[in-house]
Amino acid sequence: MTEESGPSDQVSRRRRVTLPAMDESNRRRHPRYPVSRLSGSIEGQPCELLRLSLGGLLAASRLEPAPERLIHLEFPLEGEVFRSAGRVAFVGPDTHSPERGWNRIGVEFLAVPTRSRRTLEKYLATHAPTEPDPG
Repeated sequence: MTEESGPSDQVSRRRRVTLPAMDESNRRRHPRYPVSRLSGSIEGQPCELLRLSLGGLLAASRLEPAPERLIHLEFPLEGEVFRSAGRVAFVGPDTHSPERGWNRIGVEFLAVPTRSRRTLEKYLATHAPTEPDPG
């Protein structure tokens, strides 16, 4: 830096870096897979599972929990009952449901017991399609 250059010269030399937009696929830690005919419960209320991964699920239910709420969920897998605490990551109207009042609920699994984790891993290894769901 010369005596004549000042702070404004330093600013003009800085480069602006633009990062690529983060899409959903970049945010997910685990691939998610579509599931069908798999029912469970969130906070004791019935739900239908739509997508499942090692890190969470997407379900349809009449329940409308607040985002960030900690919840308990259960659903049958491989003759066992998967149980876990979870965090509500998303809640929105289920526009694909023929009935009004249904919501889609995205849940991140928290504190999954070892037995439930193994059951989930086994289920996904044997029932998941070879390609994860892109959406």
